[in-house]
Amino acid sequence: MDHNEKVHAIIAAYYAVFDAKTGNPATLDTLLAPSWRNYSSDTVYADKPAFIGLLRGTHQAVPDLQWRVSEVLLAGDRVVVRGEGRGTPAGEFFGVPHTGKAFCIMSIDIHTIRDARIQTTYHLEDWAGALRQLSGQ
Repeated sequence: MDHNEKVHAIIAAYYAVFDAKTGNPATLDTLLAPSWRNYSSDTVYADKPAFIGLLRGTHQAVPDLQWRVSEVLLAGDRVVVRGEGRGTPAGEFFGVPHTGKAFCIMSIDIHTIRDARIQTTYHLEDWAGALRQLSGQ
C-alpha cells in the first residue's frame, strides 16, 4: 500500500467512526496520536478523551448521524477533507425544540498525519445552518 492509499484508509476509518449506527468512538484511540488535539479555533481544542466523550454524546443526540467524505486533498502530511454530515436529532438540539426534521451540513477538516496516525485536526462545520434547517428558518 503506497502513502496515498494509507492516508485514504486512515481518513475513511476516521469518518466511519462518526456513523452513529455502526461507528465505535473507541476506534479513535488507534487512529489518533496520543497527543492529538481537535481544534475548533486557533486556541480552542479538545483532546482525545474529551472528543471521544463528545462524539458519544452526539451519537445519543443524533442516533442516525452519518458523515460522508466528499473530497480529499493531500499536501505532504496535511490532508484537507470536505465532508457532509446529516442526521435527525432525537430531541432538543442546541436549544432548538425537537421537530423531527433532519439537517445536512458541510464540514471542512485539516488533518496532519504522521507515523500512520492523525496528529492534529482543525475543523469547521456549519452548525448554524443545521439549526436553521431544524427550526425551519
